[in-house]
Amino acid sequence: MVEQISVFIDNRPGRLAELCNIIGGNGVDIRALQLVEAGEFGLVRMITDNNEKAMALLKDAGMSFRKGEVLGVLMEDKPGSLGLISSILSDASINIEYAYAFITKIEKKAILILKVNDLKKAIEVLKLKGVSILENI
Repeated sequence: MVEQISVFIDNRPGRLAELCNIIGGNGVDIRALQLVEAGEFGLVRMITDNNEKAMALLKDAGMSFRKGEVLGVLMEDKPGSLGLISSILSDASINIEYAYAFITKIEKKAILILKVNDLKKAIEVLKLKGVSILENI
């Protein structure tokens, strides 16, 4: 499992820059980020190298956020990998609520971040199929 921070921001120019500058300007590295638009608002999901410091910075800036657990999966960076992971979870009746992925510095590997309806079961079935589960990124 990986800890993720979800930040609620206004959907207007400069708001994402402000968020990223608060985090990055204080020495926290954003390792993964997803921005989702929802009308007048946006939801930024991110994983950092220091979530405790990131959350303290967000609190000091008066930004609304929450932390949660997501599943981090190390997978092959090749066609069909996402389909394989999705099929394993589907076969176990586990729903993927959202996902985002990025490539890594590890040659031919990618990291998939998943929010699923049954985290414990997802970890069990993926491990049984030989899928690498990440504890941090």
